[in-house]
Amino acid sequence: MKKIITLLCATAILAGCATSKKEQTKAPRNIGIAMYTFHKRTLEEMAPFMKDLGIKYIGLSRTPFSPKYPKVKTGHAMNAEQRAYLKKIVKDYGFELKSYGVVTPKTEADLKEMCEFAKEMSIPLILTEATGDMLKLCQKYGEKYDIDFAIHCHAVEPNKKWYELYKPEYVKNLIAPYSRVYSCPDTGAWLLSGYDATAGLKTLEGTVKMIHLKDSNRFNDYKGNSVPFGTGIGNLKKFLAEFDRQKLGEKGVCLMIEYEVNADKNDEDVKKCVNFLRNN
Repeated sequence: MKKIITLLCATAILAGCATSKKEQTKAPRNIGIAMYTFHKRTLEEMAPFMKDLGIKYIGLSRTPFSPKYPKVKTGHAMNAEQRAYLKKIVKDYGFELKSYGVVTPKTEADLKEMCEFAKEMSIPLILTEATGDMLKLCQKYGEKYDIDFAIHCHAVEPNKKWYELYKPEYVKNLIAPYSRVYSCPDTGAWLLSGYDATAGLKTLEGTVKMIHLKDSNRFNDYKGNSVPFGTGIGNLKKFLAEFDRQKLGEKGVCLMIEYEVNADKNDEDVKKCVNFLRNN
């Protein structure tokens, strides 16, 4: 009997070790919310909802800020008082600001202002659609302020034949000369522009700093819309498997939920997206 008990205990210990090892090797999901998700409501109003969801990471964009400042949007145009109030909200709810944008500077002065705002708010990444000589300035100011940039894309509109940022291979070549400029894929933009999201992520391997994650109800159709994760044509389970293969979670890359539909009443759909990421 004593030998049987010893054997059972040893088996239980080994099983526990195996489970522990499996849990340890499970890829992390750094889940955040891009604030354009709630662009018809304010950051302050949505803060309790996000905290209740267990969200820590926030992607700032130029969206409504607080009922206290009804005409102000978060961003580098905020004055000192408004910035102090933003810092208070972030601290009170335990958020961490992971990005700012999409913002595209037109001048070097614009870029400097954006960097100074990001530095003050402890934001490590600015999302932009900058191209050409402006990328050289992004590199310069990235080094000066110790801030990274990432090229974001939107879905291609039929009348914008010159726009190429939705093409993963184009972005990879565009940012190749720069050490402070990365990519921020937007899976919804890819899908609506006719690009498979998983294939796009493979193309940009080694360059990804953040992901704006969407599922879509249409492919190669600019008029498509976001749908709860796992219910559209994006094959997000396959995408997440590629995310894990590249060990992007371990590298700190955030999966930023950007759910643009019904921005005044999309709480339940956002919850579904969060749960999908936690369960897949």
